[in-house]
Amino acid sequence: MVDYYSGVLRTHLVDNFGFERTGIKVSELRNQTRKTELFDMLHHILTTKETVYSKGDLNIDDRAHKKWQQVKLPLQRKDEINEVLTVLFFAS
Repeated sequence: MVDYYSGVLRTHLVDNFGFERTGIKVSELRNQTRKTELFDMLHHILTTKETVYSKGDLNIDDRAHKKWQQVKLPLQRKDEINEVLTVLFFAS
Protein backbone atom coordinates (compact mmCIF):
# COMPACT_ATOMS: atom_id res chain seq x y z
CA MET A 1 0.00 0.00 0.00
CA VAL A 2 1.24 3.48 -0.87
CA ASP A 3 1.41 5.99 1.97
CA TYR A 4 1.64 9.78 1.91
CA TYR A 5 3.69 12.29 3.93
CA SER A 6 2.28 15.62 4.99
CA GLY A 7 4.43 18.75 4.74
CA VAL A 8 3.04 22.07 5.94
CA LEU A 9 4.09 25.71 5.53
CA ARG A 10 2.99 28.62 7.76
CA THR A 11 -0.22 27.28 9.25
CA HIS A 12 -2.01 26.90 12.55
CA LEU A 13 -2.72 23.20 12.12
CA VAL A 14 -1.97 22.27 15.72
CA ASP A 15 -4.40 24.93 16.95
CA ASN A 16 -7.11 23.74 14.55
CA PHE A 17 -6.62 19.96 14.60
CA GLY A 18 -5.55 19.76 18.23
CA PHE A 19 -2.35 17.81 17.45
CA GLU A 20 0.73 17.98 15.22
CA ARG A 21 0.21 16.55 11.71
CA THR A 22 3.29 17.93 9.97
CA GLY A 23 5.58 15.30 8.46
CA ILE A 24 3.50 12.27 9.43
CA LYS A 25 2.17 9.63 7.09
CA VAL A 26 -1.55 9.30 6.49
CA SER A 27 -1.33 5.84 8.07
CA GLU A 28 -0.15 7.49 11.31
CA LEU A 29 -3.32 9.56 11.79
CA ARG A 30 -5.21 8.63 14.95
CA ASN A 31 -8.74 8.77 13.53
CA GLN A 32 -9.41 5.74 11.30
CA THR A 33 -12.26 7.44 9.43
CA ARG A 34 -10.13 10.52 8.73
CA LYS A 35 -7.25 8.27 7.65
CA THR A 36 -9.45 6.37 5.17
CA GLU A 37 -11.05 9.52 3.74
CA LEU A 38 -7.71 11.27 3.24
CA PHE A 39 -6.03 8.22 1.71
CA ASP A 40 -8.94 7.72 -0.70
CA MET A 41 -8.94 11.41 -1.71
CA LEU A 42 -5.18 11.52 -2.34
CA HIS A 43 -5.31 8.26 -4.30
CA HIS A 44 -8.19 9.65 -6.39
CA ILE A 45 -6.28 12.86 -7.18
CA LEU A 46 -3.11 11.02 -8.19
CA THR A 47 -5.07 8.53 -10.30
CA THR A 48 -7.46 10.93 -12.07
CA LYS A 49 -5.18 14.00 -12.03
CA GLU A 50 -8.22 16.10 -11.03
CA THR A 51 -8.17 19.21 -8.86
CA VAL A 52 -10.49 18.81 -5.86
CA TYR A 53 -12.29 21.51 -3.85
CA SER A 54 -13.97 20.56 -0.59
CA LYS A 55 -15.24 22.13 2.61
CA GLY A 56 -16.52 21.00 5.94
CA ASP A 57 -15.72 20.96 9.62
CA LEU A 58 -13.68 18.84 12.00
CA ASN A 59 -16.71 17.21 13.66
CA ILE A 60 -15.16 13.82 12.93
CA ASP A 61 -12.40 14.83 15.37
CA ASP A 62 -14.88 16.31 17.91
CA ARG A 63 -14.01 19.82 16.71
CA ALA A 64 -17.18 20.78 14.79
CA HIS A 65 -16.56 24.47 15.51
CA LYS A 66 -13.52 24.33 13.18
CA LYS A 67 -14.79 25.07 9.66
CA TRP A 68 -12.46 24.61 6.69
CA GLN A 69 -12.17 24.88 2.92
CA GLN A 70 -9.45 23.32 0.79
CA VAL A 71 -8.17 22.85 -2.72
CA LYS A 72 -5.99 19.87 -3.63
CA LEU A 73 -3.94 20.06 -6.83
CA PRO A 74 -2.02 17.23 -8.52
CA LEU A 75 1.65 18.13 -9.06
CA GLN A 76 4.12 16.74 -11.56
CA ARG A 77 7.72 15.96 -10.68
CA LYS A 78 10.09 14.17 -13.07
CA ASP A 79 7.44 13.69 -15.79
CA GLU A 80 4.98 11.99 -13.45
CA ILE A 81 2.09 13.29 -11.34
CA ASN A 82 3.16 12.00 -7.95
CA GLU A 83 2.45 14.75 -5.40
CA VAL A 84 -0.56 16.71 -4.17
CA LEU A 85 -0.48 20.35 -3.11
CA THR A 86 -3.14 21.25 -0.54
CA VAL A 87 -4.24 24.77 0.25
CA LEU A 88 -6.23 24.60 3.49
CA PHE A 89 -8.05 27.54 5.02
CA PHE A 90 -9.68 27.53 8.45
CA ALA A 91 -12.41 30.09 9.16
CA SER A 92 -11.77 32.17 12.25
